[in-house]
Amino acid sequence: MRHPAFRHRSCGWPPTAPAHALALAGVLAVANAHAVGPSRDSPASSTATASPAGAIQAAPAAPEASAATTAPRTAAPAPIRATLPSARLAGEGALHWLGLRIYDARLWVGPRGLDPEHIGTDAFALEISYARSLSGAAIAERSAAEIARLDLAATEAQRIGWLERMGAIFPDVRA
Repeated sequence: MRHPAFRHRSCGWPPTAPAHALALAGVLAVANAHAVGPSRDSPASSTATASPAGAIQAAPAAPEASAATTAPRTAAPAPIRATLPSARLAGEGALHWLGLRIYDARLWVGPRGLDPEHIGTDAFALEISYARSLSGAAIAERSAAEIARLDLAATEAQRIGWLERMGAIFPDVRA
């Protein structure tokens, strides 16, 4: 299964909202993307991890690999290993829109993997390398649209709250 998703700033998810909604939206976005080999040519890279408590925490971007690197990277970047020491690569993909590459993403999981039924309790990390400059607001809007596509049993007020939280925590990215 190939699917990675979001990672941005820290956000304690409200206990009344399903902690997995944001992560599932990101997973869905990348699951629908084309599977690709490793691509480290985008300087706009960030990392976030989701702890079993359901919080999303940002980690500084790992240094980019040199252009001379041709072997696939199988070890997790240092910021991910710091939070998820036993991280293993579960999948990777690229998001394209109208033929343009938007980002490359990798999903790092712990020894148990990532079960959609336990997304609020299984630790995982999502690594995204943006190929385009995007505003945090645009990322939040698109994420909200992906959450809506999931057709969760969420109220309109909850979805608006999620959009407001994402708009506040998602940074602008520069390619």
